[in-house]
Amino acid sequence: IRKATAEKLPGPDGRVSVTIQEAIAAAVEGRSLTAADAESVMGEILSGTATPAQIAGYLVALRAKGETVSEIVGSARAMRGCLATRKTPGRSSKSR
Repeated sequence: IRKATAEKLPGPDGRVSVTIQEAIAAAVEGRSLTAADAESVMGEILSGTATPAQIAGYLVALRAKGETVSEIVGSARAMRGCLATRKTPGRSSKSR
């Protein structure tokens, strides 16, 4: 019996991003994520669509497997991208 899954559409770069569930499964199996995949998963976390249990599962699976440079780079890119879209009242971008 196969579970029905929603069709994933390519992002702006033409790649199909992985879901947090797929990333957890990959990490549990000992497979590393690409920087783009880790960025996609961190984006899902930062957007608020991932549940606390999914976030915990992802982080524990990565830690148990051992984080790679690519996974850290991708996650950092997503976090920086999230910060770039936020504006701090009273601060201009020139004051940084």
